[in-house]
Amino acid sequence: MTKTAKKWFMLALLAILVVVTIFIFLSSKKVSGLEIFDDKMEISQMSVLTFEEDGPKESFTVDKIESDDKEQIIKLLKEAEFKKYDKNLNSWTKMYTITAMGYSSDTVHSYIIEIMDDSIEAGLIGINKNGSVHQEGGKDLRQRYILEKDDYDKLLSILVKYVE
Repeated sequence: MTKTAKKWFMLALLAILVVVTIFIFLSSKKVSGLEIFDDKMEISQMSVLTFEEDGPKESFTVDKIESDDKEQIIKLLKEAEFKKYDKNLNSWTKMYTITAMGYSSDTVHSYIIEIMDDSIEAGLIGINKNGSVHQEGGKDLRQRYILEKDDYDKLLSILVKYVE
């Protein structure tokens, strides 16, 4: 085998290895969080963490809940909160993250939701499959909402609005 043939053979083997590795990674990846469909919402494999001084600790994991019952989802959202220590405020903030997939587009919608003593803050960003920030009408899909305390109905309406 010539030197050039060896080089091409090694490159072909490397390319095959890379493709197989990527395929295995993508096929084993699980989408976790909240998925909103036309007729139901599904929460799967949502780990709830407690942030402590020595790092995050898993407190419990939700395996899978499917429901078209809004009250069941709200109940889970209220239970699935964890605390994050805010050094700037010298206080604990209840916080969790939800990732929702928008199936009508190629956009992944990520939400960060903070539940505080007197309000709920929800941040939203849409990421296209190619990694760019999703735009609507020429503007990046980045939103921030400040809601009244325990206004889970409004929170769900925001989630549904951006995943429809």
